Amino acid sequence: MLKRLLFIYLFILTFSKNHAQFLDKKFYLVDSIEKKESNKNDFIIIEQNLKLFKSTTSDTLKLNLLNEIIENCNDESIWPKYNSLMYRMAINLASKEQNTYLKNKFLSKKAQGLNNYGYFIQNYTGKPNGSLKFYKDAAKIQEDINDKTNLIITNNNIANFLYNGGKILEAIEIYHKTIKLQEEIKDVNGLTPLLNNLGEVYLFLGDTSKAYFYIKRALSTAIQSGDKRIIAQEFQNIGILSKNSGQMDYAFTCLKKALALREQIGDIAGMCKSKINLAVLYIIINNHTLAKQYLTEVEPLVQKTDNLAVKQTYHAALAQLYQSQNQPKEAVKEFEKVLQISQQIGAVQDEVKYGSIILNLYKNLDEPEKELKLFRRLSSLSKKLNSAEVRRNALRRDYEYEYSKKEQDYKIEQALKDEKAKEEKRKQKFITLGISFILLLTLIFSFFIFKAFRSSKQKNIIISEQKKEVENQKHLIEEKQKEIVDSINYAKRIQDILLTNEDIITKNLPDHFIYFKPKDIVSGDFYWAHSVLTETENLFFLAVCDSTGHGVPGAFMSLLNTNFLNEAINEKHIYEPNKVFNYVRTRLINSISKDDQKDGFDGIIICIDKLKNKTTYSASNNSPILVTQQKTLTKLSCDKMPVGKGEREQEFNLYSIEYQKGDSLYLYTDGYADQFGGPGADPSKGLFAGGKKFKYKPLNDLLISISDVPLNKQADILNHKFQDWKGLLEQVDDVCVVGLKL
Repeated sequence: MLKRLLFIYLFILTFSKNHAQFLDKKFYLVDSIEKKESNKNDFIIIEQNLKLFKSTTSDTLKLNLLNEIIENCNDESIWPKYNSLMYRMAINLASKEQNTYLKNKFLSKKAQGLNNYGYFIQNYTGKPNGSLKFYKDAAKIQEDINDKTNLIITNNNIANFLYNGGKILEAIEIYHKTIKLQEEIKDVNGLTPLLNNLGEVYLFLGDTSKAYFYIKRALSTAIQSGDKRIIAQEFQNIGILSKNSGQMDYAFTCLKKALALREQIGDIAGMCKSKINLAVLYIIINNHTLAKQYLTEVEPLVQKTDNLAVKQTYHAALAQLYQSQNQPKEAVKEFEKVLQISQQIGAVQDEVKYGSIILNLYKNLDEPEKELKLFRRLSSLSKKLNSAEVRRNALRRDYEYEYSKKEQDYKIEQALKDEKAKEEKRKQKFITLGISFILLLTLIFSFFIFKAFRSSKQKNIIISEQKKEVENQKHLIEEKQKEIVDSINYAKRIQDILLTNEDIITKNLPDHFIYFKPKDIVSGDFYWAHSVLTETENLFFLAVCDSTGHGVPGAFMSLLNTNFLNEAINEKHIYEPNKVFNYVRTRLINSISKDDQKDGFDGIIICIDKLKNKTTYSASNNSPILVTQQKTLTKLSCDKMPVGKGEREQEFNLYSIEYQKGDSLYLYTDGYADQFGGPGADPSKGLFAGGKKFKYKPLNDLLISISDVPLNKQADILNHKFQDWKGLLEQVDDVCVVGLKL
């Protein structure tokens, strides 16, 4: 009867749009499917597999190809039709086949079809109770033919159904039983959804640590399998866990990774969930504009999908948005939709969760009749859930009781043995030594106790004095540390003053940006600018440099370097960039490189001659990057030697920049490209564990992609990308990037 209902549902679904342009059944094998922009990735999979389907004579391969379509197709109006085709073929082939091996192959596909029917009914029809019969029929076949791989999937769906229906203990029992079955056959693909669902169960039970343990294991197995759909789901779950524990930055990182993966594979339902969860994060941090933007983006997709879980998540997020904007009536309307969908899909936990929120809203809106009706409904459901909780606690107490009872029995038994042994020893002493020897031992023992007491007293006095001394030293260290930090902060103020005032740069280069991010309080990276205006000269100099080291040593070097740059131009009147670098190198070598110290800096200095409309530069180890308006990138020349003592001390070259008005020029140090991070970085395993460098090519590609964005916004994009890449890892070096329009 349920199968007939499903076919009727599909028939109505298929023919409800009279204007649709349906595809040829002769090739596509099923009726009334429509190719749209949203399912173009699905049709790539469908057409590839159907070509193979029509070219083969193997019935087993044909069923496998249909199964490939079902498993990889996202459009819920299409894959159930191919499931019906696979199910009918499997029944027909199994009824005729005499060979046991082939018959079991066909029966396996029949069971998969039943399992898929159950999944469709549970998630798309609003009548989830009908799915359990399909699941159990599938499991019966899989047990009979010993198809453990697919039995794992079916059992997972059964446990998920029981969990949604509030039968939590039964669900946990099946999950653990199925994990043991998976361990027998070592099927990584089957393990991932089991671990994921078990994690979600423990999350509902409030055991966050155990939920994180299972979901993190699920992510690990998903990555091993390479299934992007499942990897995205696990990143989403970790993002939700991070949100619940207040780790908002990490939650954003995980949810954005999930969204990117789902966009790659065209998972419409998954993209909706990711964007909705991101909207919820923005609601929590009171960024209602971005939250509304995400919800507006997914609204048309939500209206088209038949996936009730997606609809439920969307309306819940919209209700939270209204609630945070103090619009209780609109919030109630959306929460009532959530409650209705929760009832349709049999999600008892969600019904209790959202029903409790609506109950408070009814109370605030003074709607006593609705409040009373909902209260009675929630009371009934809470008893159902609480009974499961009582059973869970009782089960735990039974285990604790059995353990404590065995432990107590062991202690009593051991105590009796010890007592018996002591008694035997005592008797032996009385017999062999006698009373006099015992008295002698007592006197000697008393002497040593007294001596130990005196020694212990003296030691306590010494320890007390040492403790006071340690506390005094600790206090002194804390004071010194405060003085050092205050000194470094004061040094930062000095460095900020000595760094070129951005007003000077803005006056000479109206269209520019500076992205400056020191690793520590003070920086070895620096930017410097100077203008020369005489009767014969109108020059503007700009330098971006990376001094040796970072932190306090790097800051001292940067102050020394800027002083020598100013000296070259102001006092020595050197106006060619290469000669400026030559002069500064000589001053550095004479000043600080007497003991073969190789201190100095790498950097770029450009000179814009406004009278001659000409731009020249000199570069030490770092190359300027020129990006044209046509988005072509040129890495300009540089000299492979430092400004300071090095293996090469030749004269620096003077270079000219050929450009068109409107081209972009970027000057940067190595800190951005050398930053560790990216997917897989785990700060708990060490400073760079699991991470990799950002590198220069991705940085240059990023500069190309943003070159047409207004320069005042490019720094924000660079910062966002840097933080997203770095994640929770430490910054490894100072960062300085300067961009300007020529």
